[in-house]
Amino acid sequence: MNFTDVSKKYPKGTIALKNVSFSIGKGIYGLIGPNGAGKTTIIKLILGILAPTSGKILLFGKERTLFDNKIQKKLGFAHAEQEFPKGFTGNEYLDFVSALYSLDIKKAQKHKYNLIEYFQLTDALNKPIENYSSGMKQKLALVQAFLNYNAKLIILDEPTSNLDPLTRIHLFELIKQTHSKEATSFIIASHSLLELEEVCTHYMLLDNGKLIWLDEKSRLKGQRLGDFYIKLIKEGFKNRSSE
Repeated sequence: MNFTDVSKKYPKGTIALKNVSFSIGKGIYGLIGPNGAGKTTIIKLILGILAPTSGKILLFGKERTLFDNKIQKKLGFAHAEQEFPKGFTGNEYLDFVSALYSLDIKKAQKHKYNLIEYFQLTDALNKPIENYSSGMKQKLALVQAFLNYNAKLIILDEPTSNLDPLTRIHLFELIKQTHSKEATSFIIASHSLLELEEVCTHYMLLDNGKLIWLDEKSRLKGQRLGDFYIKLIKEGFKNRSSE
């Protein structure tokens, strides 16, 4: 995936991204930054929900356009506070998602039930989603993210929100397994730097709509992510104050 001089300005004048350029390959990327840094905008641009104001985005060797179906079928996504359609059971919703991805019915059903069991949602599968607890809804969102077995890139936005400790551990194990066995890449947006240290191979740090650092975890040479992050943010604040 490549971003080349990508900027995004919203209708009311807010500039969310400023000439951002980067390339990412195979890996588990932690997307990090303070509120308003541009993380959500980058995710929406990758998902095709937004179009850049300027610049170019290449995804799987193809220029990203709004809701390109061929690109959508290579993605998986889960959001923390995800909204689900009313009147659906968990099972009905997941079958609906499978149909959107045009997945093989038999293979998709087997994969779905494996994920449901893995995230311990079996007892809730045929209950209305509106009756789910916050934790159960988050688990359903994660099943949705991993449901597309053809995904080349899975994006997880605050994936551990409302999860119990054991489910968090299981999630990190599944991310690592999927990356290793299926060569699937991940972008994980999270404010929990300790959790990102457990699972990520690369870090992407944003501040004030700009990419301030992108590299392998090993480049920190044993330095804690939190210490490194605070240092960069302080330097960025100092530079803005002197402008």
